Amino acid sequence: MELRLLHCAVLLLIAALAAGANGYALTTLCSCNSTDTVVQCTGGTIDAAFLVSAPGTLAAACPLMTTLNFFAVSGLSTVPGGLFQGLTKLDSLSFSFCSVVTVSPSAFMGISQLTDLGLAHNTIATLPSNVFDALPNLLSLDLTDNQLAGPLSGLFYTLTRLTILLLGSNRLTQLAPGQFVTNRALATLFLGQNQLKSFNSVSLFPAQAQSLNSLDLSFNQFTSVTATMFSRLTGLTILRLNNNSITALSSSSFQNLSLLGTLDVQGNAIKSIEPRTFRVLPALSNLALEGNPISLIDANLFSGLASLTQLTCTGSVTCGTSSDIQCSTAIVGSSLASVVGCPLSDCQPLTWPNANTSACSAIIFGNTCSVTCSSGFRGGSATSATFQCGGSRWYGYIACLPDARQTNSGYADGSFWLDDAGKLYMKDTSGFATLYDLLTEAQTCDLQISTLQMQVSSLKNSGGRP
Repeated sequence: MELRLLHCAVLLLIAALAAGANGYALTTLCSCNSTDTVVQCTGGTIDAAFLVSAPGTLAAACPLMTTLNFFAVSGLSTVPGGLFQGLTKLDSLSFSFCSVVTVSPSAFMGISQLTDLGLAHNTIATLPSNVFDALPNLLSLDLTDNQLAGPLSGLFYTLTRLTILLLGSNRLTQLAPGQFVTNRALATLFLGQNQLKSFNSVSLFPAQAQSLNSLDLSFNQFTSVTATMFSRLTGLTILRLNNNSITALSSSSFQNLSLLGTLDVQGNAIKSIEPRTFRVLPALSNLALEGNPISLIDANLFSGLASLTQLTCTGSVTCGTSSDIQCSTAIVGSSLASVVGCPLSDCQPLTWPNANTSACSAIIFGNTCSVTCSSGFRGGSATSATFQCGGSRWYGYIACLPDARQTNSGYADGSFWLDDAGKLYMKDTSGFATLYDLLTEAQTCDLQISTLQMQVSSLKNSGGRP
């Protein structure tokens, strides 16, 4: 009861002070009480100067507060120092759509336990280089949708535990050398929707940057993917380069990214892709290529990518001599080896002597074609066979020769045909059908070769000459 009376007294004192402070009413704006852990301050105007002049006001009203969110609150164009004194339990703080322009170097003093800080959707153009020095435990920092132009030298130097950094939708044109060299725990980095033209992992990251697994560089101004762009980021599993101005991909573009599972390069100006570009990505499972003017790619471009299960593209991509990839939105399967034709095979249309064939151009890997011998012809004891296209060649064999069961009149001298046992007939010059047993002929040939080898060996041993 005494605590409740004390709490009411504190609220009354705050309200009384607020009444003389330009209509400011903290308790209404932030709607908190002594038992709240999550406090939302939404809409209206906050008098930051008053809060600073009355240290501990927020802490007194909401002593158990762990999360404090300011949303669409005016009066915070500058986040002053001392605003959060006494909030010893606070671990999450955000200012969204609050028109924040500047942040005091001492703004976050006294809340060293903070792990999550959001300053997204404001108009911040610059930040003091030491503004985050008071936050050694920070794990997540969101600066999305501001006006930061860079290069942000030293801004994140003390944030050694930082795992998530969101810098999208700013005006960044460059990053400072060593920008992330101390952020060894960084796992997610979002730099999309900026104006970056270069990105060099060797100068930006420490030698062992294995923790970073997700990197977004979409909607920037990159025109190429250089060998050092990602070479140090050996832990990457997701890489988004969509909607840039990249014109080509080479075998050195993604070296050292053996764990990469998702690669998005859609919406660029890619016209050519070197044959070995994706072979250094054994874990690649999701590849987005749509929205590029690719017209011709190597027939073995995706060879060896056993993990590839989704390919997104549009239009038709010509592989070798056939238009093998026809994409509308996405191709998904347990294994794209059975869906994407051109990378794994490019067999020519199948035609067979003395046979009727189905339309077989093998534009899909594993495409099969039925072959049926024409009337009066047969292939051994069969009259048809099935061929399969794979590895740029057709597999299977059938020889359609004249059928010995039918009359042999009319066949020219030297013609061949087969009987039911697979024995070969030939019409000789005298007009008679002569029977040849292929097995017997082969055995006789082997015997003759063996005899000749023995004779040669004997002559060599005796010092003679063959």
